[in-house]
Amino acid sequence: MGCLDKYKTRKGVASLSFAALFAATLSAVVPANAATATIDINTKLQKISGFGASSAWNSINDVENNILFDTTTGAGLSLLRLRVDESAGTSKKLISSGSNQEQIKIAKNAMKKGAKIWATPWAPPADWQTHPATGKHTFNMDYAPQWAAKLAEYVEDMKAAGVPLIALSAQNEPDGDNFNYMTPEVIRNWIKNHLGPAMKNTGVPIMAPEKVNWCGFKNYLDAILGDQTTADYVPIIAIHEYGCSPAAYPKIAAAGKEFWQTEIYESINVEDAGMNSALNTAKLIHEALVIANVNAWHYWWIHGGHATGLFLNNSSAPTKRVWIMGNYSRFVRPGYKRIEATTAPTSGVTLSAYVSEKEDKISIVVINTNSTATNQTFLLKNVEPKKITPWVTDANNDLKAQSDISISNNGFTYNIPAKSVTTIVIQIGEVEPPPPPGPYDKVISLPGKIEIENYDIGGEGVSYHDNDYGNSGNVYRENDVDIVAIGSGTNPAYAIGYTNAGEWLNYTVNFETVANMEISGNFSSGSDTSSFQLLIDDKPVTDTIFVESTGDWDTYQEKSFAVIDMNAKGITKGEHTLKLLITGSYINLDWLKISEKTEVIKAQHFATETVMEYKVFDMQGILVTTIKARPSEIREIFKQNSTSLSQGTYLLKSRSNTTLIKK
Repeated sequence: MGCLDKYKTRKGVASLSFAALFAATLSAVVPANAATATIDINTKLQKISGFGASSAWNSINDVENNILFDTTTGAGLSLLRLRVDESAGTSKKLISSGSNQEQIKIAKNAMKKGAKIWATPWAPPADWQTHPATGKHTFNMDYAPQWAAKLAEYVEDMKAAGVPLIALSAQNEPDGDNFNYMTPEVIRNWIKNHLGPAMKNTGVPIMAPEKVNWCGFKNYLDAILGDQTTADYVPIIAIHEYGCSPAAYPKIAAAGKEFWQTEIYESINVEDAGMNSALNTAKLIHEALVIANVNAWHYWWIHGGHATGLFLNNSSAPTKRVWIMGNYSRFVRPGYKRIEATTAPTSGVTLSAYVSEKEDKISIVVINTNSTATNQTFLLKNVEPKKITPWVTDANNDLKAQSDISISNNGFTYNIPAKSVTTIVIQIGEVEPPPPPGPYDKVISLPGKIEIENYDIGGEGVSYHDNDYGNSGNVYRENDVDIVAIGSGTNPAYAIGYTNAGEWLNYTVNFETVANMEISGNFSSGSDTSSFQLLIDDKPVTDTIFVESTGDWDTYQEKSFAVIDMNAKGITKGEHTLKLLITGSYINLDWLKISEKTEVIKAQHFATETVMEYKVFDMQGILVTTIKARPSEIREIFKQNSTSLSQGTYLLKSRSNTTLIKK
């Protein structure tokens, strides 16, 4: 996908078979009662990695961002597919183009709602393409090392810009005509000999092949999985759905790979922003999940021509397609697993079921294409349902909760509305109350060090708040706080990572003394906008503390952040709750040290007497002025230039030297 002339060609291929298959279903009238649908939690199928869409050639405002990605009021999409724009050419960084800069803005806003980001290149710069007699745009493989290096550089630049990617596609639609044609053998060699080695040190995996359709998909799959070196570089197999029929490819899971559907738009009732097109889209999702066993599913673009987008043309008005995607994405979160279910209990009704990672919820997504409501009975095996709530999208509702359903003998009946998609959310088993709030191991004595990963117990909203589901680093603790390992081996250190503004952590601390306390810490950041704030008993004791980029998230440095007058802040000896509030995203924090500040700070003596420029920061990390001085004169020059500054401690930093001076 990617340019409007493609709508007039192969896009109709998918709609012909699909329309024929479901034309009768959409208008069917069925009996009021249907056969029982059985759900069995003990038979687990594929893991779900998420649902998403593409922002290629798009701009997205805050209203649209909330509709797409908010997990409370919106559709709760968990994945965003970016387009790697090549227009910067061969001599500049890819990231420098206006289109890629716009994609960064979109990605950052989506990340605030918990979405994960990945990207696809459509074509290399024009100078690296050839145009053979076939008319197909083809990559000139003489430039393969340069293009591979450029893409690896793009990945690193995105990370430094605050958008860490979870994957990079090898090529959009290699079997298409419009961008960068590659045979199965060519894409295998491109990954094996060039892109794979270039990407290896970035830590970002490769996705492939993103073929146009199911037709001949096996040829590309065999080329990738048939070569072990290539296969090792590609943990995610991907496909588009513009033609032929979905099928299961068990060799993908057998090879330890995930299977993602990464692009399709509904083309039968494309001009319809209502339920007819939405039901067609729901069927596409259902088939990909149930027949092909995909782990992730993506709609094409968010805004698109010919009414193909998730929003109406040139507006922020969502189509019903958005909300039926929400029936899946808001309630089938990353980490859920599909479980055995009666997928077609009666004519016009199809469904699939999923269990949460903690096995405390089941979500059943039911599609009713009939023009009348269907009274559907469900039987839940091997679970004890405690609460059942349906969420309906139909002509009158946009993902709206309905009254709870009564339970009888592990079963229930619900009248599925006509032409609707309904997600039935089932709380199962005994609901364990969260542990009472308190210290993780023991009360932390201060002055002393706080290991950031040892935040209090108590759960979401009590001892911490995290914007997305699951521990993205997948180490140390099993809840939604993202923790990353520092170093390797049998005894690594840990830090919080993947931080987003608004997240917070609590620590139970005991101040054995109160005086002037210096706050220092060990941190890393690939962003220049990272920041945090400290609160004690929910009262701010620091202003926002800004930290500069350390180059990337794997490079940690120690720094003095602030000095707090505890008496002036009204902090007494004894036990308190210290809160770490993330105010600027993408900082990794290893530890904080709170030290009693009683010594007199003296200027450092430097061997050189070269005049240097010093940036002067207050202890909240705010740049207050700039001065020039030789190291031996720094105290006197600071005194002369600081008459307008308030009393306190200041950090003076030059290119090669740093010192603290009290005023």
